Amino acid sequence: MKGTTHSVGDRFRVWIARCEHCQPGGYGEVPPAAVAVEPAEQNTMSADEAATYVEAFNRAALGRSGRLWAVALPVTVRYEGEPRPGEVIEVHRVRFQARQAQKKGPPCVRQASMRDGLPPRESA
Repeated sequence: MKGTTHSVGDRFRVWIARCEHCQPGGYGEVPPAAVAVEPAEQNTMSADEAATYVEAFNRAALGRSGRLWAVALPVTVRYEGEPRPGEVIEVHRVRFQARQAQKKGPPCVRQASMRDGLPPRESA
């Protein structure tokens, strides 16, 4: 894996990887190759967030004998079905149901009691 410089707006996914043929010697070292195990977090991160996560995980990993290592990979987020600039858009008329009159303020979430064990739910 090679190190590169990224701009402030870049997004990253941190992945936990297994180092099959080497064990990095310092938390800032990047293994030459690794096998992806799972994403460390569900969402993308800024460069600073990813660097902080990778450093903390890899510092802890150095204290263990396992071969797991965190690596930050630059990603591009795209929404499926969203047009790209310059793309011709085929427009269809869509009918939307009118919303019912809402009470003032957002819906409130009521905390579940300890007795029913159900998750919090919205109350009208």
